[in-house]
Amino acid sequence: MGVTYTSGNASAYISIATYTVTGSAVASYTFSNIPTSYTDLVLIGSPNNGPGTYPFVQVGNGTVDTTSSYSSTQIYGSGTTVGSTRLPSTTYGWGGTANAYSNIKIYFMNYANTNTFKTWLCRGGSASDYVSAEVTLWRSASAINTIKIYPDTGTYPVGTTFNLYGIKAAG
Repeated sequence: MGVTYTSGNASAYISIATYTVTGSAVASYTFSNIPTSYTDLVLIGSPNNGPGTYPFVQVGNGTVDTTSSYSSTQIYGSGTTVGSTRLPSTTYGWGGTANAYSNIKIYFMNYANTNTFKTWLCRGGSASDYVSAEVTLWRSASAINTIKIYPDTGTYPVGTTFNLYGIKAAG
């Protein structure tokens, strides 16, 4: 199936898919046909799209939802400046912070549960800029089997990598 990472006895990260930009820059990438056999998902990426850009995320079941069904809240700090931003009804969710060559980690909790709205948490940052944490709510009870990630401006250059993992509960 793929690479398995374990963290104590609590859960295991199982590699679902990896995407690396090769050849030329891309405006977005979509993971599709994500199996619903895990408890949660983790998307880890190195967007490499430079300062001043945010990774945005849209999700769906079969197709990506581009309606205003997302709500996001962000907190951030640089050591000298702190702040927050709230987007109550938007067409995307945040996928990390706007930093030069920073890594992002997005946790999609209960992504396959069809009885609840979906939530994801993400963190990102770099030593030269600032760090942030975001939470997004997708107001849909549909299972997530499609995830699109894209920068708010520009493209993802060659070398950008995204890894999608499933988390299985210990048992």
